[in-house]
Parts: sequence; C-alpha cells; structure tokens
Amino acid sequence: MPYSPELEIEYLARYSVDFRADLKHPDFKARYDQLAGELFRRNFFDKIRNWCDEHKLLFTGHLLEEHNIKEAHIASGDPLKATIGLSMPGVDEIFTRIGVDDFEWVTFAAGHWGIKQRGNGGLAELFALGPADMPPSRLNAMFHMAGMFGVNHYVLAVSALDFRGNVPKPGYFFPATLDQPYFADLKILSEDAGEAAVLASKNSAPELGVRYLESCSCKLNELLKTLVKGQYPWHLLASDESPTDEIEVITLTENGIHLEYADCYFAMPGDLLVNLPQLLPRKVWVTDAQDQIVQNIFLKQYADGSTAILDLSDRPGCRCLKLHRNNEEAVFELHGREFCSFPGWKVERESANTLRVAFDRYGKFEFHADVPLELDFAIRTFEGVRIALDDREIAGNSAVKWLSDGFRPLYRSFRQTIPAGKHQITLLEGKDVYPYLPALWLGGEFGCKNGHLFEDRCNGNGISEYAGAINQSGTVKIPANAIGISLECDGLDTELLINGESLGKRLYEPFFWNIPEEFRGKSVEVRIRRLTSIGPMFGNVTRFKNTFKSHYTEQYPIVHRVMELHYHLI
Repeated sequence: MPYSPELEIEYLARYSVDFRADLKHPDFKARYDQLAGELFRRNFFDKIRNWCDEHKLLFTGHLLEEHNIKEAHIASGDPLKATIGLSMPGVDEIFTRIGVDDFEWVTFAAGHWGIKQRGNGGLAELFALGPADMPPSRLNAMFHMAGMFGVNHYVLAVSALDFRGNVPKPGYFFPATLDQPYFADLKILSEDAGEAAVLASKNSAPELGVRYLESCSCKLNELLKTLVKGQYPWHLLASDESPTDEIEVITLTENGIHLEYADCYFAMPGDLLVNLPQLLPRKVWVTDAQDQIVQNIFLKQYADGSTAILDLSDRPGCRCLKLHRNNEEAVFELHGREFCSFPGWKVERESANTLRVAFDRYGKFEFHADVPLELDFAIRTFEGVRIALDDREIAGNSAVKWLSDGFRPLYRSFRQTIPAGKHQITLLEGKDVYPYLPALWLGGEFGCKNGHLFEDRCNGNGISEYAGAINQSGTVKIPANAIGISLECDGLDTELLINGESLGKRLYEPFFWNIPEEFRGKSVEVRIRRLTSIGPMFGNVTRFKNTFKSHYTEQYPIVHRVMELHYHLI
C-alpha cells in the first residue's frame, strides 16, 4: 500500500484519530484512499506540474493499473483525485481493443473525468501492442473512440528504430515506419484523427452518472458495458461528487445496483437494463431494420444536440440503421468500424417568440420564469383592456414592433425585465373572448413549455406558439452516394440551402431536393428555412369552440419540429 512519513501525521490531523488505531474502522479504507491520493498528487504530480506551469508546459502522463479499480487504488490512492495533478491527464491503451466486451471502459472513463476537470485536453498512448495486421479502419475507430472520451492528443507508445527493439519486448510490434506497407498513406488517417480530436472539446450530455468506488471494482466495467449495449449515455462521478446535470445516478453497493433518485435496487446489470426504459425513457437511440436496439455500437450525445455513433464491430459490409431523436427517424448506413455523427441542429427564429396569455375564469394567469427575462407585454387597446403584473397595473406606452400590420394599431407595448420566479398576470378590465384577437400577448427572446419561460437555447424547444420564419442549420457530411434529400415538413413552406446556395422552395409534397454533385461526399453547412402559418400564435383556440358554433373545425396541427435529413442513395 502507498505510504509516506507524512501519512500518519496528516491522518491524525484530518480525522482526529491515530492511523494505526483506526485500521479496523469501516471508513478507514475510504479515508486512507482519499488522503493517500492527495499526498501522492501533492508530493509528485503537483511539484512537476508547478514547474511545468512556470515554464508554460503541459504536464501529461497516466496512472498505473487504470483498468482495474482495486489495483489503481493501491497504486494511486483515489485515482480520480490523483489524475487531476496532471495538467493534461492521459490514458494508456496499447492493445487496440475496440469491441464492446473488451474495450477498457473504466480506463477511458476515469481519464475523461480528469480531462474534464483540467480543461486542457487529454493524451492517449495507442497501438504499441498492435496487432501487427491492423487495417487502417481499426486505427481510425480507436482515434474516434479516444475523441469521444475527451482525448485530442495521441502518441505511439513504443516504436523501435529497427527491429532489434523487438528482442527485449517481443510482444510489441506495430511499426510506424515505411516497413508498414500503408505507412505513406497514414496522412489520410491523420486528417480523420484531427476530426476525431474535435469531439474532445465538446460537452457531453449523459443520461446517467455512475459513481467510481473501489468497492465496485469487479463490477463497474461490466455495468458500463451493459449501459453501452443498451445505448444509455453515461459518465463517471467521483465518490463524493454531486452531478451538475439533472440525471439519474448509479451506485454499486453490497445490496446491488442502486438508482439514487428512483431509490430502487437491481441485482445484476441485465436486470437494470430490462427495467431502465420505464424509469428513464431513451432520448436518442439506434435501431436496425427490425426496430431492435442495435448492438456493437457506441453512442454519445452532446450538449449542443449532436449525436456521435461509432461501430465497434469488424463486420464486413454495412448495416442499414435508424437514428431516433427529436421525435424523428433518420435512416443511415454504417460500416464496420465506421464513425458517423449527426449535427446538433441550431434552430433560430427570425422574429420574437410569442405566448398568448390564456386567462382562467377568474382572469388570472400564472407562469414561472426560470431566469430573468426581458418581456414585451402587448396589451390590446380595442375595448379597453387593463392588465396587472404581480398586483401592479401596467400600461402600454409604445408600438408593438414585432406584431404584423393587421394587429399593430390595436395593441400597445409595455416592456420590462422580470426576475426569475413565479409571476401572476391579472385581467383587470376588458374581455378575452376573441379567438384571434387576444387580450394580451407576451413577446421576446424566450422559450415556453408547461407554464415555464426560459432562455431560448436555439434547439427548437419552447417555440410552439411562434409564427414566422424558422431557420434550422448545422454542419453535415453528405454521403458520397447521396443524390437527393427529402424532409418531413408538415406541409410548411420550406427552402433548403447548402453552403448558402438555395436548392429551391417547396410548398407541398414531395419535399425533395436533388443534391448537386459538388456537395456529395463533403462536409457542408445546411440551412432549412420554414415559413409557418399564422395559426400557432393564437395558442389553443379550441377553448373558444362555442364562439365558432356550427362553423367550428379542429385546428390544423402545426408542429415546429426539428427535422432530420433523409438521404436518397444511389
């Protein structure tokens, strides 16, 4: 076990009990690991890193026994706390194993934890143990897998100058020299490795947090593999770490697998996977032609809404798969070891968002502002509407610029920044009985859902009552054999642009566009511009159905969906 002359002195000072007298205490091992890890980092890593900081260098490396939690604790105390002593934490994976069952999930997950804490990127030692007959696709897959765990720098751990180096290390053989027949073309792989490194800087959006505890050493890797097979994105949490995201947290205990917020236990990872869809519905997933969850892929979701998928199989040919997200399906093909990504679409309005204030029978409307927001209160002047905000009457004092010409003369605007929290609007005077002439609209740069107003995150959420132009944009790589794109546009006026070039407008089916040859096989900027009908800004007019009497018809369902591209392939 790691030891330092300072250990017993520090232990007594921290826990007010003698180190040797505390050996049988149930918390001794956790206390020891925490302290040993800190001393290891302080006396070794921190000193070197401080020197590197002074000389404007990044200190990198990796810990011992990364793949085995119990051994890692013996070598480093608390490995997660130790690894942040490096300014660029790294990992060691020299076997090039990328299958679901043999990949070092714990190694890369622990490295990723330190990489996120330090914020300087990460390093991976790769490929030294070969095997010697690796095809380039396997190297490319490893680069992308490393990138999905925050690694953006790579080194070849062992490459002898000549083959006498194979004598003392007979198991190491992966020549990064002209002896490798495809060596001269590795520059192509280098370009793909650069694309993989871009993944490292992106913030992930996990659905589960899994605690890194020594007590779960023999079970953690099996749990992580099971979650990968079930396509549930996860990340590691330190033993004492609180998640920053609203996610479920898993802790491996003596009583089984514990879901902390659901407060339920499962005996085995397989039991968890069977029950998890009811407790945590999937947000993103991939199925095959039979609508079954696809095996042998690694799926990761990012905070910008993008999705990364890496095939971990060595299968020949390709599979026809479907990505499910945003309540849409995107059909795509995936070869063995291939990496593909789907963009995090940016959805932007060209004018203010609107919310029709739906007063109850007592003339009240309550909402919650999740953050401070500047709101425009468009108060109807026709028939003398009077409004109070939080028991204080407000009056329109300027024109409502974001309303169209037909409405603008009938409304006046009151603008105010409201604090976060609960608010109430009261209809003091006037009627709200006209389906298409509301007593009050709210306008501004916000999203709204279930009575909550929040900052518009430009992801398509919270704009269900918006009427106007919507731009959905993102960077995509168009397949080389794609000849056309079709979209599910809900019958809206839609224009498709690639790299700023309009491919034309469509007002009705088929919403199909031919792809010019110069864009095929290229990464391009795609923009989809839609023009809605005026209907959404009136909210749910079905509550006025008595007004319509026999002429009333159901509203046409307008959906401001985030669309996926459907490619037509040769």
